[in-house]
Amino acid sequence: MRLAVLALLLASCDAREPLTSCGGDLRGVWRAPGESASGEPRRFQLIAGAWSWELYPMFDDAVIDAPLEEGVLAAPSAIDVIRFDPRATALVGTWSRRYERRDHRCMVARPVLISRCQDDAFTLTASPPPPPLDLETCAAPPLAPPIETRFVRE
Repeated sequence: MRLAVLALLLASCDAREPLTSCGGDLRGVWRAPGESASGEPRRFQLIAGAWSWELYPMFDDAVIDAPLEEGVLAAPSAIDVIRFDPRATALVGTWSRRYERRDHRCMVARPVLISRCQDDAFTLTASPPPPPLDLETCAAPPLAPPIETRFVRE
């Protein structure tokens, strides 16, 4: 009996309201389908900032699919979306990544949309920030068609 009560108490400590809108509580660990370019599961930590949600990779995100010029390094990316009304049906923001070589740095950002937030899942519509065409001038390539990815809460 004591074990059953203890298990119930422990389970209720992390109980969350079911996600019914994009204005709900998105904090936690989320998994996207497939593996990263580094071969790891695509898991992300979503934390609450003062006025935004911040989504960070929990895998080696500096390994990217796109070819890099010699000596160019890719920093881990970050996704920032603005928090709105608790009944919001979608959130908008940016997916950014810094590229650098010696004393040249370039931040490339792309728009993101988070939508269809329900049943502890959401859809991220975006194209990852690609390497710049020219690091010295920070010339970014044109926007690629966005990709829809369904994230599920762990």
